[in-house]
Amino acid sequence: MVKLKKVATINASVEEVYGYLNNPDSWKELYPRITKMWDVQSLSNGGYSYNWMFSMAGLMNINVATENTGLVNNQRLDYKNMCGLKGRKYTEVNETFTLEPADGKTKLSYNAEYNVHIPVVGRIFELMFVNMYEIKINICLANLKKRFA
Repeated sequence: MVKLKKVATINASVEEVYGYLNNPDSWKELYPRITKMWDVQSLSNGGYSYNWMFSMAGLMNINVATENTGLVNNQRLDYKNMCGLKGRKYTEVNETFTLEPADGKTKLSYNAEYNVHIPVVGRIFELMFVNMYEIKINICLANLKKRFA
């Protein structure tokens, strides 16, 4: 398991940021590498489950199944992502976005744990995936800051 943490200040209220992050369509704007999103379903916890695809280095398409596993209104969003190729899920990414008010802005903390379910070489792939996801979250945070600038 590999962990990743990031913190950013967003120039918007926690209500605005939470509402935006909890909308699956917002992720297309936050992460422009999403090439397709489908099967969006509302969950009883107030979140969503959906499938999406992104292009990795322009070489292959990665399929991701995402589900909001926990929500605390205007405070926290938890996501479980199962990533894979050709119908096989190899990587589990559990992400948490925590929102705190900060003088009319939002302090956004991001925490993720990455597990690659491939025997023997899984640890090597975990390190590769954490680099890939660090690029992804940096893009998302930059676009979120731009959205609320």
